[in-house]
Amino acid sequence: MSDSNKQTPNPPAYPNNIDNERYIGKDLVKPSQGMSLRDYFAAHIASGLASNPDYMLKPNMEETYPKGKQIAIRAYKVADKMLEQRMYEQEEK
Repeated sequence: MSDSNKQTPNPPAYPNNIDNERYIGKDLVKPSQGMSLRDYFAAHIASGLASNPDYMLKPNMEETYPKGKQIAIRAYKVADKMLEQRMYEQEEK
């Protein structure tokens, strides 16, 4: 991104158009945007990394972070890059 102060958009992964609170049974349910697109991307990336037996962890990170933490860190870094690329492509149009 050329402008370092520019916020990368992180829209909801499954947006809904429910604007008002409603009751389901006795429970008041407030509108929710659900998971963010960043979380959605990271979940899929983490799944792929965790299921790959050949996935190489950084040796120097092994002492600092357990395998799950390393996968989460990597997944969110890739998800952030995906959001940046998505924004870049939308600006090109």
